[in-house]
Amino acid sequence: MKLILQRAVEEDAQSIIDARDQSFYDDYVRFGECPGYHITPEAMRDTIRKADVYRILVDGKMAGDVSVHQLSEDGSRWIGCLEIIPEYQNGGIGSEMLRAVFDRYPETKIWELETPVQNKRNCYFYEKAGFRGIKETVHSELLTLRTYTYEKAKP
Repeated sequence: MKLILQRAVEEDAQSIIDARDQSFYDDYVRFGECPGYHITPEAMRDTIRKADVYRILVDGKMAGDVSVHQLSEDGSRWIGCLEIIPEYQNGGIGSEMLRAVFDRYPETKIWELETPVQNKRNCYFYEKAGFRGIKETVHSELLTLRTYTYEKAKP
């Protein structure tokens, strides 16, 4: 299996939206909302212009994406989205792509992201990768988001 993290361009917006919709459909059904589900093409193109968005390819096929945003001048970054479409889940791709993102930004010492507290699978994934929960924010009656942080070990 050949995995590639490829920088997205604006023309990739629809394929990224399609991958996110496949990945986040269950959360949308479960919670009645999902910040990563059903994004407009213009909003996705805007994200591609403002952040580092990467397509995740498995043997040349779209398997997901990850977006990386700079938080501050000191080099901390935010993972706005990391998703793998269902047919590619549970094969270690998410973990490998997370490591690949860390490798692309060696100067970044602190990473942050958020995911629904109710999505135990996501929480487990990030905790297993070394992230720790630092706060929870009520997003709606049905959805609470947990902010996670990861600090790279000093050499």
